[in-house]
Amino acid sequence: MTDRLLLCQRRDDLEHDSAHWPIETAFNVQLGEASTQERYAWHTTNKEKLIRTLTNGLPQAMQPGIDGLEAYTNQFTRALHTAITLSTKKATIKPNYSNADFDEQCSEAIKETRKAKRILIGVRKSVRDQYGPGHDNHPDIVAAKEHFTNHQKRQETLG
Repeated sequence: MTDRLLLCQRRDDLEHDSAHWPIETAFNVQLGEASTQERYAWHTTNKEKLIRTLTNGLPQAMQPGIDGLEAYTNQFTRALHTAITLSTKKATIKPNYSNADFDEQCSEAIKETRKAKRILIGVRKSVRDQYGPGHDNHPDIVAAKEHFTNHQKRQETLG
């Protein structure tokens, strides 16, 4: 990094209220832009628009032979892609850079823990609806709690 050092000096003009001197440093470093991923937010799909657009864009008839099949497949794929693009919004996913050790495995563990918690909440509601309150020792609830606890422990070991 020393070959990229542009400035390193003591800043006497800064109020520091400390026994240490404030130091100003500047480096010649170009940071790349954080890469983002786009994916379809399937829950936003307008199903009527998807069906209407796909129906209107489907190829009419397939020509015989391999070339006809290839052309039909390409037309069908384009129609499907167009229908999805027009009927479904995209979501942008930004990487999590707040923790350098946070990786895909951590993200997966968090997703699984959240899913296990939703399952536990659903099982509790189901048991309460069926038997009333006070049945926290029901085997279904105990199994869902254990499942959730196992995922919590796995998440904790990752980070």
